[in-house]
Amino acid sequence: MKNVIRKPIRAYLCLIFVLAFVLSLTGNALAKGKKISDIMRPPKVIMEGDPSKSYWKTQVQYPFKVRYADCKDTRGISWEIGYMDEYIGTDPNPKVFVIIHGKGACAGHYGYLMQRALERGLRVIAPDLPHYGMSSPGNVDKSPARTLQDCRAVLYDLIVKQLKVKKAYYHGHSLGGQVAYGFAITYPDAVEGLVLEAPAGLEEFPKNIDMGGDKPAPLFDPSYAYDYNKWKEIWEPTETLKGEYAKTKEDILNFYYFKKKNPQTGMAEPSDKGYFKRNTEYAQFLTDQRISIIHGNRKEYDHHIIAFIRDVYSMAIEFLQEDPKSVHKRFVEIKVPIFLAFGEEEPFLPSTAITGLESLRNDLIVPFYKKMTGAGNTPIIKIYPGTGHFIHTDFPGEYAKDVVDFILKGKVEGNEAPETLPKVIKKEKEEKKPGFSK
Repeated sequence: MKNVIRKPIRAYLCLIFVLAFVLSLTGNALAKGKKISDIMRPPKVIMEGDPSKSYWKTQVQYPFKVRYADCKDTRGISWEIGYMDEYIGTDPNPKVFVIIHGKGACAGHYGYLMQRALERGLRVIAPDLPHYGMSSPGNVDKSPARTLQDCRAVLYDLIVKQLKVKKAYYHGHSLGGQVAYGFAITYPDAVEGLVLEAPAGLEEFPKNIDMGGDKPAPLFDPSYAYDYNKWKEIWEPTETLKGEYAKTKEDILNFYYFKKKNPQTGMAEPSDKGYFKRNTEYAQFLTDQRISIIHGNRKEYDHHIIAFIRDVYSMAIEFLQEDPKSVHKRFVEIKVPIFLAFGEEEPFLPSTAITGLESLRNDLIVPFYKKMTGAGNTPIIKIYPGTGHFIHTDFPGEYAKDVVDFILKGKVEGNEAPETLPKVIKKEKEEKKPGFSK
């Protein structure tokens, strides 16, 4: 009789173990049916910590639980990727929304957007790209030299292969926008729609840049994409890496909030470059993170700074004027719905000093609109007054609503045709060393 009882108990325990194992692999449905307040927490940065420990894992708290997976890139190199994966609805097959962060940011910076999407019934996945955020600690011994196509392969491994998400809407901000539309071109069957917030890649770069020497410098030559030492040698004269390392707390606070220090008076004055028009919770989160990492774990600090500067190169080599097969020239291959969003006071695009382009509206948005419309895929476009490069923090409520409406309804309130878009003040050409978009 005892054996008869033990067998079903053993079978039941075995079933429980298997289910728990499967859930641990997928990382999803752990919050199924719960309220957002059950799983969301305030973003937090501890300003001073122990530099001998991981900065990201001990000093930074994301708004949702961070999970980890080992994912392979195009060369078969394995990366430890930190990501958030949440769903609080009850639909067994919900729409999935993937958020790809921008250069210098991290997945934890998109909490407003995640919250709105979760409350509206979407499953949300927000990964950190290699060398950024929670994907930094496990990869500090790997070379900083990797491409955006490597990042896309890593995302595909994580989202499609490991999390079993066959189709999803992809949101990309800045550099993340370029990653997202390149992902749609590379893996068209995995993408249901695209949201591009101030995306990089709507302009083409020359391979060689005039730095005032005997001949133009090959700043964007793809031949050294995997050679970090060669990249550093060629880029050192730009002093961009040195300049980023040299930034102080005062420098960061000024720049992030559209200010600059007057060299004569030493006082802060308004600037046309910056990140945040409004000091919202997640604007403060990213500001605190950039300040505190200066004195954090040295290896993680190095990778953060290097990735921030080097990814200008990573972006540019994908849309070279000389390349007939550049990602830029393959826009028309994208067949899924697109929502393109820009701030009216966009400070970094176009990259006037490098490309010579001056008008966001005439040189970037309208050509993209015409190109996609000619290919039978007219994008939805919206320009947000009173904001720049970070729409999702300056206007978190309106922007998050627009994004979710696009996914669920296929439309956005207040979107405009290019002919009616607000005029953008032309930027003066600079006759000095090229500046690089943030």
